[in-house]
Amino acid sequence: MNYKEVVNLKCPGCGAPVNTQLTNCPYCNREIIISSYGSIESLTPLELNKSLLAYRQALQDNTDNPDVNFSAGICFMKSRLYDNAIPLLDKAISSNPFNADYYFYRACAGLKGKMPFLLTRKDVDKIEEFIVAGIALEQKPIYYYLY
Repeated sequence: MNYKEVVNLKCPGCGAPVNTQLTNCPYCNREIIISSYGSIESLTPLELNKSLLAYRQALQDNTDNPDVNFSAGICFMKSRLYDNAIPLLDKAISSNPFNADYYFYRACAGLKGKMPFLLTRKDVDKIEEFIVAGIALEQKPIYYYLY
């Protein structure tokens, strides 16, 4: 599957019909595909739920789209539903293994909002694998911070 496939969905902000080829909604200027956790940090719980609904509906017909899986995963992380975020982020990685950010956010989701010393050694090793993979693809300072 081509990971740059265009997916039609409803705007997470206003519900207008949009697609993943657009960066922002032409009606409400909301970001269509989430690119980072910071891009949704100001969302209210209601706005976050609307975003999750839009992405989950889009995933019904496009289960392998990495951008939509990643966006839904980030929304679940923001909601502190890490166990829901992890499979979506894993799916994004398997659909597009060349995006370093997917590995970074998957590592963050693996922490489940906890300090590493509260996790099992097995979980920490898995998180470290994701960070090392992300660093191998792209050397961003934030990756080293988590590492």
